Amino acid sequence: MKKALIGITLLAGIGTIGYGIYKLLKEQVKLLESYCWKVKDVIIRKFDLDNVNLTIILLLKNQSDIDVELTDYNLDVLIDEKVVANVYNTTMKTNWSARSVSEILFDVNFNPRNFFTSLKQVTNLAYRVYSEPDNVIIGVKGTVTAKHSFIKIDDIAVDYSTTLKSIQEDSNDDSSYECKIEQNGTK
Repeated sequence: MKKALIGITLLAGIGTIGYGIYKLLKEQVKLLESYCWKVKDVIIRKFDLDNVNLTIILLLKNQSDIDVELTDYNLDVLIDEKVVANVYNTTMKTNWSARSVSEILFDVNFNPRNFFTSLKQVTNLAYRVYSEPDNVIIGVKGTVTAKHSFIKIDDIAVDYSTTLKSIQEDSNDDSSYECKIEQNGTK
């Protein structure tokens, strides 16, 4: 009888610990899924009538208490709401530390004549990039995948657009992040 009581007590203790770990992991996954993101910078490497070469720095904010690894991304790059390029990386291994911000850098190359129907539109875009950055809309839309040991979060959605000027002005402004899930009534 005494051995049975000890056995039941031991099983109850293990069950309680297991349930506690499960609840903790469930909460951390919920926090991982409430990540925030923004475009930190768009670096114009080359911009002419036949070739545009950009480097885009995307910031992802991890709000959980566990480190994860970003394993791949598939993102469309938009200029003035037109998809101009698709960038992807399926072999990436970037650490996304707990309660921190990680950078994803990606290069974008495209021929503007393939997306803007006339030479006048291409020239107008080039003029606005250099002279009127507040009239150029830059967007990134797609997915990122993250994992931590046996926890994998597929298709973390990223959908962000802003003006080129606001990217240049608020790269260090913490309030300009977009967040997937509202917390306490705020984004």
